[in-house]
Amino acid sequence: MSTHKQSGFGMLAIIVIVAVLAIIGYTGYRVYTAFVNKPTGPQNVTADSNAGYVVIEEWAVRFKPVAGLNGVTTAIVSSTRPHATEAMLMTPAMEALAIPACNSKASGSRPLGAIVRTSTAEDLSQHMSSDRLLKKIGSYYYYYYKPSELCDTSASSTAIDKLQNDTLNQIESSVTSLEALNSTATSTSLSNDQLYQQVAETFNLSKGSMHFFRIFGQDKVQYSAGSNTYAYKTSGQWHQIEEGESLIDCNLLLNVPENYRPPCYDQASGQDRYIAGDRSSLNYPISSVVHYIGE
Repeated sequence: MSTHKQSGFGMLAIIVIVAVLAIIGYTGYRVYTAFVNKPTGPQNVTADSNAGYVVIEEWAVRFKPVAGLNGVTTAIVSSTRPHATEAMLMTPAMEALAIPACNSKASGSRPLGAIVRTSTAEDLSQHMSSDRLLKKIGSYYYYYYKPSELCDTSASSTAIDKLQNDTLNQIESSVTSLEALNSTATSTSLSNDQLYQQVAETFNLSKGSMHFFRIFGQDKVQYSAGSNTYAYKTSGQWHQIEEGESLIDCNLLLNVPENYRPPCYDQASGQDRYIAGDRSSLNYPISSVVHYIGE
């Protein structure tokens, strides 16, 4: 009787040992194959092509700051000049000053100047002599406006004057490198069908109610489904601008990036904005349109 029990326990022990060895062997095999198949060369890493640049996303441009110029930020503001907007330039050192006139955020002044963007060549003659034409990028002209006066007028302003002058000289040297923005995104281009489907799903559109659907690029379309509407895509999201029977008020487009604004009427100047020389849309040019539905 005891002999049969011992025999049974012996067989169970053998089975357990075999099972453990099998598990260890399988685990060792997986670790070995993972090690053998591991790439030994350098891995492909997607680098940010805009690293080290000051990027003005609203305008899709950038510039390279010179050595020693750190922490530059920009803020898009309206301009008193026709057909123009400005990007105020700021640095942490200037923003830390307690003098309002030296702090762009506190006063709205331009102690470090501003990059000015204009949409028509006729605007060039209207700029101040302190402006410096940088270059034309796409359909826009870019200037650097350098203030002619120092922000601190007190008698003990020597240190602040030096800070402002040194920073102005660094910025003036930097903005000459202004260029079109390089996108870091590696997105796959959509077909016209896919693009239409994406917009239609976002805004609940149907082809049956569509008078026309025009494609100006992967991020710009125009359509009519009861009213004339522009749609643009930023950060993966579609947004729409509904236009009435007449030009939309430019004040209603302040939250829209400038390169996506349709023609509008500026009540302050009494002029139309974002209009090309032939009176067509500057940002939705007929030359690049694809008529997906209608004409």
